[in-house]
Amino acid sequence: MRKQMMWSAVVTGASAITMLAMRHGLNQAWRVAKADDPPENPASSDVTWRDAIAWTLATSIVIGLGRLLTLRGAAAGWTHFTGEAPPE
Repeated sequence: MRKQMMWSAVVTGASAITMLAMRHGLNQAWRVAKADDPPENPASSDVTWRDAIAWTLATSIVIGLGRLLTLRGAAAGWTHFTGEAPPE
């Protein structure tokens, strides 16, 4: 039980840091590519379909990859420091 709680804390902390960094990077990439701020609400009628779809695809890909990298990195760090695989 204790290891599971520690693992959850490690993953939660790593995920929070990763998502903040990914979001910042994604916003910056959008600003460079489009010379405009990313859409706050892609579902808004003020956002073109092209931008809404591009933003949705970009965020989905970045969040998915970020989650994978975070979990794999946290698991590798856990194994390195504890000598055991992370709890299931």
